[in-house]
Amino acid sequence: MIPSVGPGFEIQEGELGSGTAYRKHGQPTIASYRFNWKNVPDGKYSVTAKAHDFFGGSTTSAPVEFTVSGQNEPPTVVINVPKQDAIYKAGSARFNLQATAKDDGIITRVEHFLGTKHLGTSMAAPYSLYQVLSPGIYTFTAKATDHQGATTSSLPVTITVNDR
Repeated sequence: MIPSVGPGFEIQEGELGSGTAYRKHGQPTIASYRFNWKNVPDGKYSVTAKAHDFFGGSTTSAPVEFTVSGQNEPPTVVINVPKQDAIYKAGSARFNLQATAKDDGIITRVEHFLGTKHLGTSMAAPYSLYQVLSPGIYTFTAKATDHQGATTSSLPVTITVNDR
């Protein structure tokens, strides 16, 4: 934020910069100092604003730190329950299919699958879906979607439900 100027003074020009490199953005005609920084490479930045008056004085703002990332990293998702190669007895194979999803932004949904069959969708953590299973071998996966539409599927988890 460019600091305010006292009565009888006006800002001659403003600069925005990172480190010691400043870009002049001209002589402002109104008290709104904005700078559109285009094509910024990915990285971490610390930016300050510098105001100059007609008497040769200048003031530099406190730094503002931020990170630029042009790519949306996809989310991660892991099935927590059931565990890989778990064995259940028929009648006791009742559980919440549970997944953990993480993202650098926001997880919007986690979908649960049995093979290619869509079982249901969880919209908020904990990402779970109740299941009752008859005897057989089952393979589950989960698919997480983030706020920018990136998706990732979990590794499959296979379980066995015995009839005794």
